[in-house]
Amino acid sequence: MRANAMKKAAQKAALLMILGGAIPMVQADEANFSKLAHHRSLDESRDWHNMPFPYETDVKQARDYVRKAQLTLPGPHTNKAWAPGWQFSGIRLQLQGGWLLAKTYNECYPSKPAVDQYTYFGALPAPTEGFGKKSEFRVPLAVRTKGKKHDLIVQANSRLWYYVNESKKGKLLFSEPQELTTTDAKTLETDGAALLEDSKLIIRRTDGILVYAEVVGEDIPQIKLGDTVKNAAAADFKCPSRFFVVADYDKDKKPDLIVGLTDGLYYYANTGNKNTPAFSTEHQLIWRGTYNVAPGLGDINGDGLVDLLHGINRGTMSYWLNSRNGDTMIAGSTKKNIQLNNPPDNKFMRHLNGSHLAVEDFDGDGTPDLIIGGQEGGYLVSARGTAPHVAQGQHEPH
Repeated sequence: MRANAMKKAAQKAALLMILGGAIPMVQADEANFSKLAHHRSLDESRDWHNMPFPYETDVKQARDYVRKAQLTLPGPHTNKAWAPGWQFSGIRLQLQGGWLLAKTYNECYPSKPAVDQYTYFGALPAPTEGFGKKSEFRVPLAVRTKGKKHDLIVQANSRLWYYVNESKKGKLLFSEPQELTTTDAKTLETDGAALLEDSKLIIRRTDGILVYAEVVGEDIPQIKLGDTVKNAAAADFKCPSRFFVVADYDKDKKPDLIVGLTDGLYYYANTGNKNTPAFSTEHQLIWRGTYNVAPGLGDINGDGLVDLLHGINRGTMSYWLNSRNGDTMIAGSTKKNIQLNNPPDNKFMRHLNGSHLAVEDFDGDGTPDLIIGGQEGGYLVSARGTAPHVAQGQHEPH
């Protein structure tokens, strides 16, 4: 009896250490527990292993931790081996005998090869000339409105253009572009744009100031402008380049600003919050390279993480695979190149001279595709991803 009591005390102490504070023991009811997050359904890319390691904890505090996604433990909680590339850890909550229990679990993510081979498909319809200052640079963004499949927004000729995705499996097809105006039907002059989330954007004005925006409307999409983006001193943030993306580079669960300058990629840390970023006035070097550096984002190996890409002069396209380890998007990753097969001529990549990339499974075949914009020549083209080989090795049970 005494041994059993000591075991329970040790288990409770371990939970307190994990959750980082004293947690009162209270009885949970079904209504409260139903609000908590259960583990997700199984699919082909995840494997769950539960371990009998129960703890008694408080319902409200557990709910808070679930909502904040803080239930993460470093490393495996087993002595069994696992295949390289699989990462797992965490806590699952369940109700048992009227008490809320937390159980350690292993959530496994299989290692997947990147889709870095793409086959040229064709040119997209060109934006109409004469509606803005003519410019040869094209920046494509994959946007999603109201749960629909991803459409395109393209920065071109000092305007934003909307392309409806009409693709079918095996075919990348997009509508003629429509110029995006504001919700009060005014012309919107821009000098760059980045995706914040789904249909939410950050737009760079011609004076360099960043502004929040959102695509609204169904049949006739428009831009609803918001407030200006601030810096750490609460002044308007002025972005030094029209080549930028927004992503959580430093893995603090807040989107940062990643900018392509003449000598490489830099990031400005988010000193604000997730929904309304405020960017530091100081930048930090990510990668030192060559001129015409254009950052890009996309999940090119289907593991649910956003990978960092870039294009540079002469059309070279590269990527770093993101991982759940490390303290940045590229920590521990080796930069590799993306290959575009069957371009229309041997000078095509050179003419791109700084590639802008939008990565998404536009045709719904399960493999990511590319929309590529250039800094010269007005190029805006599509390329279909070639399915990678099946990852080698099997996950060892534990």
